[in-house]
Amino acid sequence: MAKLDLHSLACSCGHAGCLTVHGYYTRKVRDQNGFFLVNIMRVKCKECGRTHALLPEALVPYSQIPVDIQRDILLFKIGSDEMENLLLGDSAISVNDIYRVRAKYRAHWKERVITACASLRIEIEELLKRCYAEFKMQFMQIRRGIYLRGGTNHIRLNANKKFKFLGFAFGKGKDGLFVRVHKKSLAKAKDKLRDLTKRNQGRNVREVMAKAKLFLRGWLNYYGIAEMKNTMKEWDGWLRRRFRMYIWKQWKKPRTKCRNLLKLGMPEKYAKMAAMSRRGYWFMAGVSTVERAISNERLARAGYYSILKAYESIHSVKC
Repeated sequence: MAKLDLHSLACSCGHAGCLTVHGYYTRKVRDQNGFFLVNIMRVKCKECGRTHALLPEALVPYSQIPVDIQRDILLFKIGSDEMENLLLGDSAISVNDIYRVRAKYRAHWKERVITACASLRIEIEELLKRCYAEFKMQFMQIRRGIYLRGGTNHIRLNANKKFKFLGFAFGKGKDGLFVRVHKKSLAKAKDKLRDLTKRNQGRNVREVMAKAKLFLRGWLNYYGIAEMKNTMKEWDGWLRRRFRMYIWKQWKKPRTKCRNLLKLGMPEKYAKMAAMSRRGYWFMAGVSTVERAISNERLARAGYYSILKAYESIHSVKC
């Protein structure tokens, strides 16, 4: 490992020749005699600042069992003579290890190895070579629990509040960890909605609703897998009030407001009180008279896209 040419390696950010030695740590590996320690080099990229752990090709990330033993576990049938000989010859391997390796293979590697047209019966060097060529695999553990494996990013569960990956984060509830949208991603989306629904555009409210719908559908297609029902419920009420404020401002003069409220079925007394009020647009959008006149059903007929219903439909399909 000390003789390794770091300039020949490329970081996950795409830059090559920018890795420098950052430190070392020890890791346990199993063999026939039990356990032994291996020194793992940690490097740092000068361009992006990420740190990586360089693993020898015989090791598998986050597993103490070498790759050649894992191949034999997958190749031999449970209960066969070969499997019995493997258990007897390798004192460090237990029955639980066999089931764990097989479960991980079915979940992460079976389809990929078949796609690469690689057989487990070939020599381990050839198997690794084909996997490297097909998946562009680098056994490099990236800080914050992320490592590149098979060209796909896998994340170690981490409920740290500062953790962020592709706009997502992890939350912790009574049922354990769950995927949520990072607060920065939520704030960015809400700022975009504010910009789309600002009340000084001078456009028809149906055009504004169509633009907001286009953005929300795309946003939910990406972030819809996260657990955020309460947030979507809050956003739904907030967005309806934004559109009521937009409509209230477009009516401009008190007589126009009063006339439109009467057309929408409001009593004359309350229509005049609301129309003659000197309170701001946002406050008036939350007044009961305006809410009943510009009801949720009327907004839906005008083209309002309910983000809460769309979110619930996504999760009902997945269930």
